[in-house]
Amino acid sequence: MKAIPKISVLIAHYNSGKYFEQAFESLQRQTELNWEAIIIDDASTDGSLALVKTLIKNDRRFTIIENATNVGCASTLKTAIETSTAPLFARLDPDDTLMPNALEKSIRAHEKFSEVGLVYSNHLVCDENLKIQKVHQCKQITDLTTEDSFLYHGEIAQFASFKREFFDRTAGVHTFNKRAEDVDMYLKMCEVAAVFHLDETLYNYRIRPNSLRQFENAERTKFWYWVAAIKMAERRNLNIEDFFVKHCARRTELQVYLEREARLMKMIEGNIFLKTAFNLGQKLRLFEADKILEMK
Repeated sequence: MKAIPKISVLIAHYNSGKYFEQAFESLQRQTELNWEAIIIDDASTDGSLALVKTLIKNDRRFTIIENATNVGCASTLKTAIETSTAPLFARLDPDDTLMPNALEKSIRAHEKFSEVGLVYSNHLVCDENLKIQKVHQCKQITDLTTEDSFLYHGEIAQFASFKREFFDRTAGVHTFNKRAEDVDMYLKMCEVAAVFHLDETLYNYRIRPNSLRQFENAERTKFWYWVAAIKMAERRNLNIEDFFVKHCARRTELQVYLEREARLMKMIEGNIFLKTAFNLGQKLRLFEADKILEMK
């Protein structure tokens, strides 16, 4: 009889291309060996599914399921959870990687704190080639009556692992949520059990070109975050109107200016001609940043 794994690693796969191989290798390097990986391919179109099958064919810890049609990340993740068999589960995106001790550290924390339903770590934000850009430092959530309970500033993030016994007390994955299903899950877990911040860096979060993580999708992601937050407010009978006005509805002139400057710097980055023209123009006060953006 096949032994029950300690943790299930869930991979919602879609058009991962060359990136999946590094995710696969990071699983192979884990210090904890008793795990399973559930891969749900959401009708990939880039040929990457063939590579996935080739990589995993000799490792019986992997299970792969193919969606007949593309149903989106949330529904794919829901299927992965339903297919998994371990008492713990965690998500690994196919273009990200784990530190070698990620599974071991997470399992130990769950074993030490039986009352905890969710364990989460810090992570590294990386570029397309996994070059480190910054460390995302999470913080411990203890008081669910403050703004921290809305998770607006990313207080909970990857690497996040769940105890199934507590997750089953929630309504599960909200498949309607297109871009913030993870935040929705975190909020639900905070409502049914204690959560624990494992203050170590266990995950590499890759920002790749044209992905949903790029900055041009930030406003859309923020919308789905608010869908999750409003659903949470309904469950807990909270009024988040003032919180919304404070963080989203009112943008100060300084915020608008800084956003405009950031757009400008991104536009001229790596372009010697534009950078030279901008620097000269600033010295001569020929134009302001917003004028350049209008010319673009």
